[in-house]
Amino acid sequence: LAIPSRYFSRVMERFAGRIPESCDIMSVTTGLDERTHQRMTDVASQWMKGKPVAALSGPSHAEEVARQIPTAVTVASRDPEQSLRLQRAFSGGTFRVYTSDDVIGVELGGALKNVIAIAVGVSDGLGFGDNTRAALITRGLAEMTRLGVKLGARPETFAGLSGMGDLIV
Repeated sequence: LAIPSRYFSRVMERFAGRIPESCDIMSVTTGLDERTHQRMTDVASQWMKGKPVAALSGPSHAEEVARQIPTAVTVASRDPEQSLRLQRAFSGGTFRVYTSDDVIGVELGGALKNVIAIAVGVSDGLGFGDNTRAALITRGLAEMTRLGVKLGARPETFAGLSGMGDLIV
């Protein structure tokens, strides 16, 4: 599912009942639902009658993936077999997929990093330099981790691809 978060729920409503039970579902959408503040896998799962929905996140720019520049991401699912199926389906010579069962952490890492990325962009635009950039990234990662843990994620997830990795990119 690669649907802008703003339209995610409306599109999922239209998909309800149309996706075969045997089909794995994976969200690559970053963000939270504007109205309910739910993660995308929770939104999708509601429309899919509780079927596990995986999340894919990590430091990956689409144009680099298309140019086959080596990339590593994480797929997370409550169902470990689903994670392994999706890992096998999407891994390739230059695209490495790691697995996790921390869906909350993987999704929040991808979403929360955007706030820090904006702050770093502003800092760069103001000419503050590497000292400020490093402070924003490291302190931002600490804040992301604290919030994520409060929302049910594991702290170590934020030290991985969908936390620190996304912040670096």
